[in-house]
Amino acid sequence: MGTAAWRVRCAPERAVELVDAPLRAAGWREVERDGEEPKGDTRGGGSRGPVGVSQVFERGRLGRSVLMGGLAGGGQHLEMRVDVRPSDDGASGAAPTAAGAAPARSEVRCSWSDASPRALGGILGERRARRTMDSTTRSLRVALEDAGVLIASAH
Repeated sequence: MGTAAWRVRCAPERAVELVDAPLRAAGWREVERDGEEPKGDTRGGGSRGPVGVSQVFERGRLGRSVLMGGLAGGGQHLEMRVDVRPSDDGASGAAPTAAGAAPARSEVRCSWSDASPRALGGILGERRARRTMDSTTRSLRVALEDAGVLIASAH
């Protein structure tokens, strides 16, 4: 399984917007699945509001990957889960804003499994998937940097 994570200086809602745009521009689409937890996870109910957002994105076509394996090319089916949560440290150590409150901080984590591309496409499918995921995570990092919210990254 591959994972990329970034700490950003913004609320989770803004981080979702910043990550969503480059994913869609690169051909990823959000997957709606029946029976999954809602996007805004309230954890325990009450009036605390959402504590994070989870989305699953996909690209390519599963049928094409099954039929053509590693030769599916740009049509290779890939899935990636994007989780955006408020940072554990909150805004500790952050300078207060003009309103007196410290700015929000969030953690963005993208994860994916290499099992499906390897099973359906062998070594060629696995390598193609790795290149696609590396390119995707680079574009997400650039989007966060360009927005001026990236604090740190970990691959």
